[in-house]
Amino acid sequence: MEKRPAIIGLGLRSVSDRYKQDAEISLIPTRWCGSNAIEHTIYKHQPNPSIGVGFVAALQEDLRKGDMILPSSSVSGGTIEEFFEADSIEDWMDNRENFEFKPDEELYNFIKEKLIELGYEVKTGRVFQVSGLQMEPNEVVEELHKRGYIGLEMETATYFASSKHQGTKAAAILTVSDRQYPISKREDINMGVVNKTFYPTVNLAIEILKEYLENGP
Repeated sequence: MEKRPAIIGLGLRSVSDRYKQDAEISLIPTRWCGSNAIEHTIYKHQPNPSIGVGFVAALQEDLRKGDMILPSSSVSGGTIEEFFEADSIEDWMDNRENFEFKPDEELYNFIKEKLIELGYEVKTGRVFQVSGLQMEPNEVVEELHKRGYIGLEMETATYFASSKHQGTKAAAILTVSDRQYPISKREDINMGVVNKTFYPTVNLAIEILKEYLENGP
């Protein structure tokens, strides 16, 4: 199988004509949210290199809806059953942090430098992948905030891990779509932010990936 460069729509159900068309870069939707969808997408298409574009719920108070995040790593939260059976939330978190996955370092740094060059304010940090967004107990959200995680989402740990296993390069650009901390301000995903930012971010990722292919390491 030819490993083509691609933009991966994390949680995207279909490809829209609102994307810029580029013969060199594929546009691949995962067609559903969550780890199973992204694992299937990476193993089926084996894109290389790829940039995943998706959304993240803020866990830190300095983040605002519409902010752009480059995850420096993503920890897989496993399933909520594991949390329920754990002796303590601290033990559960300590165990989950053994399952931390990182983007390709060269691609990550190239994206970060390019975004800064273009004038974007870039936030970086660890995110936490969950199996069911907005279903986490409040004490989980509190513990993630305390440990310095910047966001909650559903795909990036699997995306980074699957790509590494396939020997391909991957990094992600996420947009803050809602807030899960502080607890008193937990909210549903803001579709206004999704509709306003998703397609421009995909088109931005296409341009960055094109430049990476031409000039990157």
